Amino acid sequence: MTEASAPDRIGPFAIRAEIGRGAMGVVYEAEQDEPRRIVALKVLRAGAIAGDTALALFRREIRALARLDHPGIATLYASGRTDDGLPWFAMERVRGAALDVWLRGRELGIPDRLRLFLEIAEAVATAHDRGVLHRDLKPSNIVVAGDPPHAKVLDFGLARIVDAEGADATAATEFGSVRGTLEYMSPEQMAGDPDALDGRVDVYALGVLLYEMLLGEHPLDLRDAPAYDVPRRILEEPPKSIARRLDGDLSTIVLKALEKDRERRYVGVRALADDVGRYLAGEPIAARPPSAAYQLRKLVLRHKGPFAALAAGIVLLAGFGIAMAMLAGRLAAERDRANAEAESARANAAAFTGVLLRRLPGWGYSRLDDPAMVAAVVDEIDRQWKGDPLRKVELLQSAGLAVYEAGARDAGIRLLERADRAERELLERGAVPESARILGELYVVAGRPAQAEPLFREILDRLRASPTPPQPRALGYAKENLGTALRDVGRLDEAEALLRDALRLYESEPIPNPEFIASAYDSLGNLHLARNDFDAAERDHRRALAIREGHNDPNNARTLRSSHFVGLALARGGKCGEAAPLLRRVLARRELTLGPDHPDTIATRDALALCSTDGEVALVR
Repeated sequence: MTEASAPDRIGPFAIRAEIGRGAMGVVYEAEQDEPRRIVALKVLRAGAIAGDTALALFRREIRALARLDHPGIATLYASGRTDDGLPWFAMERVRGAALDVWLRGRELGIPDRLRLFLEIAEAVATAHDRGVLHRDLKPSNIVVAGDPPHAKVLDFGLARIVDAEGADATAATEFGSVRGTLEYMSPEQMAGDPDALDGRVDVYALGVLLYEMLLGEHPLDLRDAPAYDVPRRILEEPPKSIARRLDGDLSTIVLKALEKDRERRYVGVRALADDVGRYLAGEPIAARPPSAAYQLRKLVLRHKGPFAALAAGIVLLAGFGIAMAMLAGRLAAERDRANAEAESARANAAAFTGVLLRRLPGWGYSRLDDPAMVAAVVDEIDRQWKGDPLRKVELLQSAGLAVYEAGARDAGIRLLERADRAERELLERGAVPESARILGELYVVAGRPAQAEPLFREILDRLRASPTPPQPRALGYAKENLGTALRDVGRLDEAEALLRDALRLYESEPIPNPEFIASAYDSLGNLHLARNDFDAAERDHRRALAIREGHNDPNNARTLRSSHFVGLALARGGKCGEAAPLLRRVLARRELTLGPDHPDTIATRDALALCSTDGEVALVR
């Protein structure tokens, strides 16, 4: 058989017409001799068999379809080889239109669209039950026909068989390969690590389909995006706002399916389908919107440097109070809805904010560290979130970070210590404690590395013991944190090995994250400073600064941090002619945004003083 023309016959099938052609195969409409019926016959293209991957994927599709018997999935009839030795399989000939084409121009209400989506989700959930992940769900792989309409899922060409029997079937997917259709690809699929892929990749793709079915557009702005920026948008950019376009419960369902973090996504397709069914039946859904505490914590953690200070002096403190008032209002509203309480969100926000504002205005940083303030925050969290320990942990983390980044480091640490104790009571066996990681980082910055070391060792041990291999970034981050703590207790050789391992892991990712790489270079630069190797310190800090200047505004807190470190290395190396103007710029910006008494501002002022005194400067991570 050649590519130039269609054959007359393949095995017991008379070829009638070509109906599709892709990179791997050609699909014909054919008539089977016995039993007499019209089928879709897919044949591996001769040009696609240059390597073993296409053949393995084709065989895997046959194995996947052989497992599936569901009215929403095209049925496999037979398989074999052509006279030329090319594999083929015959399956049910599905007539109809692709999902997006079928929906175009139809006046369907939301309930009808959701019922059609449920048919698709049920078919995919059945495939999951039988150990098959689709991994390429998109409108062109879903055909709709009939009145009332029925959907069928097609093309399991990128399917993955996940049980023990099918373990060999994943051999064609090499680490680092990215397979699928970008617009419907989950972040973990985009990253190209096959060990990170489970049923939640199909949950994400179904979330994209659901968004499109309900709103008529893709959840991300990918159409005009330059090719180099598409991966970043898939990995990082949140879905376009659907506020006021869908009601609260339906918005929550869609956004939960589209979570970038797979741990916060629906645990499986059936869980997603169940919530859609509950919504259609007018019953309470299982999903809950992301808490305000979670959103604030994510905002802070996206910036490894100082969280943008709310204002200087009294303005900072008043701003903190306002931010906490807004946070409290959102938290109170969420709590009221969950517990069906009649108390208004406004009253709860006022109660929470009142405790803080009576103590905060006019206080300097030393008063902000007053244990009475910490006790007041903890008491109010306990009062508002009685009976909801998970939300208490999230709010303790968020409040601790906000207070810490405002400059009150002791107070922030005390709140994170509370969060760590509370979280450990809730942890599943082997889980990595988030509060411990944050607390360890704060210990290091506050000059208490000996307290951070056991926390970071525990996290690294838990990651290594996990039954699922950790992502390179997670393992690298754990090693970087431990290396930083060991550096600050003087165990420099151990620290350097860990930091270089962390850098290697960050750089090994299919799509490396520049901020993590820059962080590793800054950590290595500070290690060289601890050895008084100022040239090496300057070199690595400049590497970090170049990365951050290429991705951030020059006044971004992380960019300023790397600038500070370059200036510190220059100053300690005696190059004050270069150090002084750089440090003066950083100091001016930090005084403006953080205030004159913030620890980071003080650190830059001390570094600048090196050019006129012989004083020592403590490292600030």
